[in-house]
Amino acid sequence: MPRRGANYHENCYFLTKKNGKKEVESLIVKKIQKFIRSLVLMMLATIIFVILPGFVQAAHAAVLTSTQAVFTSVELKINGNVVDANTPLGEPIAQNSTVSLFYTWEIYDSATVNAGDYIETTVPSGFLMANDSSGNLLLLDGSSLGTWSLTATTRKLRLTFNDYPTQLLNVHGTVQLNTSFELSAVSTTDPVVFTFPLSGGASTTINVKFSPSGVSSPVAKSGVANKAVNPDSITWTVDVNKPLNNVDNAVVNDVTGSGLSFDPNSLHMYSLDVALDGTVTQGVDITTSCAITMTTTPSALQFNLGNITDARRIVYNTTIVDKTKTSFTNTASFNGASAPASVNVTRGPLLGKSGVPDKSFNPTNITWTVYANKAEENLTDAVVKDTLPTGLSLSSSDVTIYELTLNPDGSVASTNLASTTSGAITVSGNSLIVDLGTIQNAYKIVYTTPIVNDPANYQFANTANLYDGTTQLTSANCTVSYQ
Repeated sequence: MPRRGANYHENCYFLTKKNGKKEVESLIVKKIQKFIRSLVLMMLATIIFVILPGFVQAAHAAVLTSTQAVFTSVELKINGNVVDANTPLGEPIAQNSTVSLFYTWEIYDSATVNAGDYIETTVPSGFLMANDSSGNLLLLDGSSLGTWSLTATTRKLRLTFNDYPTQLLNVHGTVQLNTSFELSAVSTTDPVVFTFPLSGGASTTINVKFSPSGVSSPVAKSGVANKAVNPDSITWTVDVNKPLNNVDNAVVNDVTGSGLSFDPNSLHMYSLDVALDGTVTQGVDITTSCAITMTTTPSALQFNLGNITDARRIVYNTTIVDKTKTSFTNTASFNGASAPASVNVTRGPLLGKSGVPDKSFNPTNITWTVYANKAEENLTDAVVKDTLPTGLSLSSSDVTIYELTLNPDGSVASTNLASTTSGAITVSGNSLIVDLGTIQNAYKIVYTTPIVNDPANYQFANTANLYDGTTQLTSANCTVSYQ
């Protein structure tokens, strides 16, 4: 039967109709050629059948090659909006959005299609295939071109044709699959890259940017001190645009507060990879490649990021200049939201004192230990003064000074005998003065005092004092009891 032009539609299947004088003339020529070709083949088949009975058999169903029939394209609609390979990434979409896939296919006019011949492709992961489904490929008049089927386990979309398309021209249509996203089956990176196989090795790639789950604010801030005890700097981290919005003229304002000094050489900006579940991974350093400008005041910073569509991480250090403060709070703001961050700091004691008798019963001497500046503050004229109670004797030769190196947690890492200048240790009667000078490290002063007279209560108590110049900073008491 000669081919004829036709239209058909079921859901989304259709044929376009050839029209116009040239097309009619061409159609007549094709009909005549088709009739002559069919007549010759019928005669040839009859001759072969007479000579070789049983030689002519029914054609077997086969996969049509890409020169016969193909999937030509695929279109994705999210919430009714078309997204294809040429669609730029816009605002992120919700992960529970409604989705439709439109697979367009075509049978070439030169192809001969036998009943059962088919083409198929694979629907990529990331789209929910809850169950098998199928349908008919129908013309508007109800005539069938075949069927389509989708197998959930293999994700195979197959179009199986009858022999009717061979009688038609310009046969093409579209299969529509309504589904939803199944993002647990794909990589967690965002945007998600969907690659749709077509026919003949061709494919279409569509990128979709999703709203990460678990992200409630466009800005987040945190800080960490460089040491658990006696920190001298704080590293601040500001994450912006984790929702992956398109933000023009993006500006980050950061109020650092008092007691801190911004270190401009410490500023770094990184790309920030946001997973579908909202978790982040720090990317490459883009400090030198991004168009970041900065405005600073003594207690505030402003970062101008330009137009951004991705997430960024800003990292910088502040030096602690006010060692008396035990807590620092900063607040960053971005795109209408703000995020405060607090860092509590711990400092070692400026002064501490202890004493131990050489024996718990009838001791003959007491060894005193004074720790000075375990807070590791900068002191320009540090002096330790200790007046011993009556009943003890002291000699400058019994005094030893050590310089300490502390671990980040404030414990002593190493002890080294300090180099002291002449006159650093002064003993006058029961008064001890140790002049440490300009210091930043911690020191330990050890001295032994013989017991020359036992007090009535067998107890010695005294107080050491720490000065910076003439200013008394603190004091430390100690009592040693024995029998």
